[in-house]
Amino acid sequence: MKQNSKARRITPSELLNVQEAAVYIRLAPRTLYNYASVGLLRSYKIGFKLAFRKEDLDGLIVVRPTRRSQIPA
Repeated sequence: MKQNSKARRITPSELLNVQEAAVYIRLAPRTLYNYASVGLLRSYKIGFKLAFRKEDLDGLIVVRPTRRSQIPA
């Protein structure tokens, strides 16, 4: 399969691990896993671990649900 030559590669320096992201966004790590699993937050696999871009976390700050009922099942 041919790769898109315009696709930008993400460098490791752009990514935060789950613990770093949790501190940055002030959420529990489990919440980040949940948001990633339901598609509220883009995540990247590095080996067996998840990582997040700061840009994606910043976007979540703006749209983060305020009530549990607003999180999709």
